[in-house]
Amino acid sequence: MGLGVAWLQFGAFERADFDPGAARDQIEQYRLEQDGGVPEEYELTGEIERDDGLLATLVLGRDAGDDDARADAIMLIVVPPDDRKPVIASIPRDLWVENPCTGGMSRINAGLSGCGDDISGPDLMTIMVEDLAGIGIDHYAEVDFDGFIRIVDTFGGVEICTDHPVRDWRADLELPGGCVEASGDEALAWARSRHTQELVDGTWRVQPGINALVRDERQQELVLEVADRISSFDSLGSLRDVARGLQDSVTLDGQMSLLRAVSLAWEHRNLDTDEVERVTIPVTDYTTSGGAAVVRPQASLEELLAEALDKEPGELAGES
Repeated sequence: MGLGVAWLQFGAFERADFDPGAARDQIEQYRLEQDGGVPEEYELTGEIERDDGLLATLVLGRDAGDDDARADAIMLIVVPPDDRKPVIASIPRDLWVENPCTGGMSRINAGLSGCGDDISGPDLMTIMVEDLAGIGIDHYAEVDFDGFIRIVDTFGGVEICTDHPVRDWRADLELPGGCVEASGDEALAWARSRHTQELVDGTWRVQPGINALVRDERQQELVLEVADRISSFDSLGSLRDVARGLQDSVTLDGQMSLLRAVSLAWEHRNLDTDEVERVTIPVTDYTTSGGAAVVRPQASLEELLAEALDKEPGELAGES
């Protein structure tokens, strides 16, 4: 094995604790050990099978060094083994779902805090998304926002088109309007903006329709824009060189080497990203009993994925 290949296979990038199957058993035990035991109405979903040939990867984006351990962007990427189109599904970070660690409800991105002393954040997040999606997740990847900026800049920027000049001082966003080649900083600001304003007839106004769904769609567009740039590399080796420079911004599960991740990207470099099936969960605003502003799903992610993959919902989990 050459030194370059060995570095990519075993290099010093961060690894995530990732064994969602074992974590399900640990959560069950954790719940039993809590005061009062497991609530009568609570039942942890059994392990979801992973024998259907789909390659599913959970990808999270988060602030570098964020001690709060919350994911800001959550995406599930599913690649079928046949000629069906790949699917990218976005999950709003404020989605109000059952948390298997507590048996109660929480924002889905709170799963990154883990459960007790033994269940890692990546495992808990994976279990929560598996239960939503009805699909076994094979791999886990995490990109911090500094890394996202570097990835976009390394790949030559991304195109962002707006009808009018836009701004959001909270997200440090300012774009001139029309189509621009945005830098990594600008792309991140666009993806994270929750209070986008636009300049219309000389007056700044709140851009209509900004919600969790719009932010999910923006994030998908940026990911696919970056994916489009992979075809500009002239060899697998040149793409590997880029990956080496980004290793400190990426966390992968122990079963996915950086070499494998780069090879998968290279294998799909000629994919027309316009052909990728894009799934977003329709949501409605909701205020919890504690006063937290969250969103509730208005459709089943499992059913949306099944439709995108041309399957029946139960088939996603290997059920007959």
